[in-house]
Amino acid sequence: MNYQDKNLSCKECGTDFEFTASEQAFYAEKGF
Repeated sequence: MNYQDKNLSCKECGTDFEFTASEQAFYAEKGF
C-alpha cells in the first residue's frame, strides 16, 4: 500500500505532528 505523510493533531493536547509514511507502514505491519 502507498502511504503518504499526514499532518495530524493530538486529541489530548492539540499539538500538530506529522504521521510519516514509514510510521504508517510500521503500524500497519503490526496490525494496527
